[in-house]
Amino acid sequence: MVRNMNLKNLLSKSKYIDVLYVEDDEDIRNDTHEVLNDIFLKVDSEGDGVDGLDKYIQYHKETSKYYDLVISDIKMPNKNGITLCKDIFKINSSQIIIIISAHNDSEYLVELINLGISHFIQKPLELNNAFKVFHTTSSAIYSSRLIDEYNKKIKTMNHELKVLNEDLEIKVKERTRELENQLYFDKLTRVFSYSALLRDIKKSDYSTIFLINIDSFQNINNIYGFQSGNTILQQFSLCLKGFGNIYKIYRTHADEFVLLKSTEIFNLSDFEKELRKMKEKIKNFNFKLENGESIDVDATIGVSISSENPLSTAHMALKYANKHRLGYKIYNKDIDITQEMNNVLKWSAKIKNAIKNDMVFPVFQPIVNKNKEIVKYEVLMRISEIKDNKVEMISPYFFLDAAIKTKQYNTLSNIIIEKSFEVMNNNDKDFSINISYEDIFNHTLIQYIKNNLDKYPKIGARLIIEILETELIEDMHVMNEFISDFKKYGVRIAIDDFGTGHSNFSNILDLNPDYIKIDGSFIKNIHTDKKSYSLVKGIIESAKELNIKTIAEFIHNKDVFEVTLKLGIDEFQGFYFSEPLIKP
Repeated sequence: MVRNMNLKNLLSKSKYIDVLYVEDDEDIRNDTHEVLNDIFLKVDSEGDGVDGLDKYIQYHKETSKYYDLVISDIKMPNKNGITLCKDIFKINSSQIIIIISAHNDSEYLVELINLGISHFIQKPLELNNAFKVFHTTSSAIYSSRLIDEYNKKIKTMNHELKVLNEDLEIKVKERTRELENQLYFDKLTRVFSYSALLRDIKKSDYSTIFLINIDSFQNINNIYGFQSGNTILQQFSLCLKGFGNIYKIYRTHADEFVLLKSTEIFNLSDFEKELRKMKEKIKNFNFKLENGESIDVDATIGVSISSENPLSTAHMALKYANKHRLGYKIYNKDIDITQEMNNVLKWSAKIKNAIKNDMVFPVFQPIVNKNKEIVKYEVLMRISEIKDNKVEMISPYFFLDAAIKTKQYNTLSNIIIEKSFEVMNNNDKDFSINISYEDIFNHTLIQYIKNNLDKYPKIGARLIIEILETELIEDMHVMNEFISDFKKYGVRIAIDDFGTGHSNFSNILDLNPDYIKIDGSFIKNIHTDKKSYSLVKGIIESAKELNIKTIAEFIHNKDVFEVTLKLGIDEFQGFYFSEPLIKP
C-alpha cells in the first residue's frame, strides 16, 4: 500500500495518535475511515463542521486533552472547513490540522495558510501522497510528545531526589544532562537535534531558518559506503560551526541541517551577503574521506525569515531551489502552494487537450555501438501544442508531475506503449521503454504492457525495460518477481540512471540485469573531471565482472565519446550521435 516510505517507521509514530476526521461525503468518509483506522490509535468521524466541533469539545471534556490530529474537508454543509479550523484554533491554537482539498478549492488555500495550516492532501485521495503527509505530521506530534515526556521525567526525578544528600544530587544532575543530550543532541555530529529545534522555535518570537541540504549526498553513500558518508556529515557540521557565534546549528534529518537565528532581520542586503558567504564556505571547505581523499561537497539552502511556520516555509524554499537548480532561495508567497496548484491545473488542461487531439507521441533516441552503428532505440514521451501556428514538442520534464497528480499518467503511458510497439513491430532494431519502481505496483500499466506483448508476440525478444534506479526501492522481492515475469516474454532488463539512487552492486547482482545505463551526470564532464572518470571506471570494471553490459548516456561531444570508448563502455547514447527521432 505504501511505496514511498517505510510503513513500519510511520506506524511506530502514528499508533499513539488520536484523530478527528470530518467529511460530508458518506462514501468517502467510510472508505477513508477504514484507511485511517489501520494507521492511527483512534479515529472519530463526523459528517459536517458543526458535528465535528461538538465532537472536538466532547472529546476534551471526556479525556482532558485534545485530539492529536484533525483531518477535515473544506466544503461542507452547516460549517465549512475554514470556519471549523478557526473555531478549533480559538479553543486550541496549537492544534495540528490536515486539510483535504479538491482542485477547485484553491481560492480557499491562501486563507487556510494564513490561519497556520501547512499540511494539505489533494482530493480525490491519493494514498502515496497522503501517507507522506501523515508521516510528516505524525513525526512532529511524536517528537513534541517525546519532549514533553522527557521533561516530565526530568521534573519527577528532580522532585524525588531533592531529599537526598549532596552526592546523590550530583548524580541526578549528571543523569539529567545525559537524558537531555540524548534528546537534544545528534549523536553522530554532536550538534543540536530536531527535537531541540522544535523546542527553540516554540520559545522564540522570531525564527530565521536556513534549511541546508547536502547535494547528491546519497551518491557518497553509494560509492564510498555509509561510513564515509558519516565522516562527511561530521565534517559538514564542523564547517557550519564557523557560524556558531551567530546561529544555533541542528541536524534534523539524514543529510539536512538547520541554522537558526532568533533575532529579527533588519537589513536584507547584509543578510543575503551572509547567505552567499555561507555557500562559499561550504564549497571551499576541505572535505576528506576516511582514506584521506578530498571530495567536493556543495549544498542547497532554503531560507525562511520570521515566518509563522518557519520549518514548513523553509522546506518550500528548499524544494523550489532544488527544482530550479538554485544555490539558495528565500521563502516568499510567490513560491507557496497556490502557485504549485495553479501550475498543475495549467498542465492538466494541456495534457487533456493533447490526449483528446492525438498529440501524445513517442520519439526514438538512437543508441549506438563502438562503431557508431545504431543497435537500438530508447522510447521517450512527448506531447505537442500549437503556438503561433507552429507545433512545439514538450518534454515530460514540464508536465509529468502534473500528469501523476491529476491521474492522467496511465493514459499517457498507455498511448506511448501502444504507439511505440506498433512502430517497432515494423522495425528490426531493439528498443527500450522506461518505467519507475512505482510503476511496478501499477497493475493497470503492467497489464497493458503484457497485453501489447501478447498482441505482438515477436517483439518481446527485442524489448528492453529500463527501470529507474531510485532510493524508493524497498521491496526487492517484488522487483525480482516483476523481472522474472517479463523475462518469460524474452524481455531484457536495464537499470537506468545508475549511480543516482540507493542501489549498489550487491542489489544489482540480485536483480541480474542485462544492462546498466550510467547516469549522465557522471558522463557529461568525464573528459575533464578526474573524479567522474574514476567513478565510471570503477562501475565499468565491476559490471564486466558481473557480465553486465554498460551504456553511457549524455555523450554530447567527441572528447566524451573517445574517453568512454577507451574505458570499455559497450554502447553509447547522446546528442553527439543524434537527437530523438520522430521515426526510427
